Amino acid sequence: MSPGIMLVALSIIIVVVLGVSGVRFARVHERFVVFRFGQVAGVRGPGLAFVLFPIEKAIRVDLRGASVDLGRYTYETADGREVRYDGQVAWRIVDPVKSVIQVHSVSQSVAEDAEDWLESTTSGLSYGDVASRKRQLEEKLAASLRKELPKLGLELSACEITDIRQASRG
Repeated sequence: MSPGIMLVALSIIIVVVLGVSGVRFARVHERFVVFRFGQVAGVRGPGLAFVLFPIEKAIRVDLRGASVDLGRYTYETADGREVRYDGQVAWRIVDPVKSVIQVHSVSQSVAEDAEDWLESTTSGLSYGDVASRKRQLEEKLAASLRKELPKLGLELSACEITDIRQASRG
């Protein structure tokens, strides 16, 4: 075999391998945020998407709703008692680019936003006020999250505080 034919065959193999490695498939609820040389090149999907390997990198984003529980921490009230909230915050991604660029972990960021708000609010109220104002706290938390989540490319689906109880020390 002549060197010219071998070079052509090798080139064809390389092109086919790079072409096949760049084919991605996004389900109907997924999108790819594509970066070209570190810059956002756009959003692709659903369906087949071609990524120019090694020039581009695709990050898969799931647009389905997700939620986080609020009951992980205890908060101290103004009168020195510890309170634990039970509840959930649910959201969905509406802007895949913002959700990838603004935060590393969407779930962790939503949980931290909710926990920061609960901590700052709880520290200014007595236990009796916290326990008696469950609905008001829930509405104010939802309003705060509705203001903050769009910065992350998210939309609040639900915010519910199901229970407020005194935490046991121990």
